[in-house]
Amino acid sequence: MNLKEKSKSLAPGAQVKGGQNVREKLWNILKDRQTYGLAFRRNEMIGRHCVDYCCHAERIVVEISDFPFESADKMDATMERHICLMDAGYTILGFDASTIHGNPRYIRDMIKTHVQINHAGSMEHFDFDQGF
Repeated sequence: MNLKEKSKSLAPGAQVKGGQNVREKLWNILKDRQTYGLAFRRNEMIGRHCVDYCCHAERIVVEISDFPFESADKMDATMERHICLMDAGYTILGFDASTIHGNPRYIRDMIKTHVQINHAGSMEHFDFDQGF
């Protein structure tokens, strides 16, 4: 089993809630440039880490949160992973299953807020109606 396959099988989003897989629900929000025209990829490798979803253009990683942690070791590993991703210039946005199922608008709003902050103060303008 390679790293991507292992990440799929171990991810907290693999559980089913309300008849739809949490991973699939989140992917349905992000895929096909549905979120402000941003191109997200799933199960993307960044360095040695496989992230749930990534938009390289805006340096956004979207993850399914698995709080509370099962152990201190799992928490430490997640913190180390997040530090590596942030050192690579990525912002990590984590959402739990109840938010993914119950409030997809919030997910889109958080992504939009990140993009606005990312472009604030620059000459570059992001047109949310047109996307990229």
